[in-house]
Amino acid sequence: MKVLKQNYICIISFIITLAFFILFMIWRGIYPFGDRTIIITDGYAMVYPMFEVLRNKLISHDGFLYYWNGGLGVDFLSTYFFHISSPTNLLLVFLEKNDIHAFLMLSTITIISLSAGSFGFLVSHRDDFENNRLLYIPLSCAYALSGYFIAYYHEHMFLDSLILLPIIIYGYNNLIKMHKPLVYVISLTLSAYCNFYITFIIGIFLMIWFILDNHQTIRVFFKDADYLCLENKITDYAKEKVEISFDTFMDGEYYINILNDGYNKISLYVNDELKKRLYCK
Repeated sequence: MKVLKQNYICIISFIITLAFFILFMIWRGIYPFGDRTIIITDGYAMVYPMFEVLRNKLISHDGFLYYWNGGLGVDFLSTYFFHISSPTNLLLVFLEKNDIHAFLMLSTITIISLSAGSFGFLVSHRDDFENNRLLYIPLSCAYALSGYFIAYYHEHMFLDSLILLPIIIYGYNNLIKMHKPLVYVISLTLSAYCNFYITFIIGIFLMIWFILDNHQTIRVFFKDADYLCLENKITDYAKEKVEISFDTFMDGEYYINILNDGYNKISLYVNDELKKRLYCK
């Protein structure tokens, strides 16, 4: 009960945002309340097929370094770490092929709703929380329903880091004010693993935030800068170790079996109608 009481802003913000999406889906007749979908443009033409490729690779234990179904073959590992490296996507191994669409929709809505909760976690740890707690719930919902999420909700790979952004800021505050780097290092490492591009943008934001932050004196400024750079180096090292460990685990005997198994057909587009359009004369 104590945990719920301390984090009720997170929970209420998450529930309100999720309820908004459910009501919107009912109103507009979006699956499972109708035959419409929110998976459009890149979500339909790019993310959806990549999810099937990822599922096939996880089930068949195929290597993650290369993908043989495009031309003479393409580098799959870079594609994985840019588009579909979120740890939650590994749940695809437990799903059937026909469940991928529902999984993509559910994960998109869940990510956006969780973003409201993570922002609520950040503001609930502010010093002025008691005086402004009623304001922080709509602010948390506004973060999750901001223009960024509305514009990029179909770009699934650009969403995960936005859940972590408030946690990264919380970790940054702990790092600078109390010299406790653990939350900062873990959250920034996970964000970099999920999508290095958005994490690069977050890094620019953190640099600007640091410059504008109150460091009291020039000496403290350079001391904090040195400490922040050190933790960023640790984060980068941790990210590389995680990626290397993942590559080693997923590829296994890939180098040995690459010629024998490399030309196994993996369907790139899972939608039957799209397949007909591609292969029809």
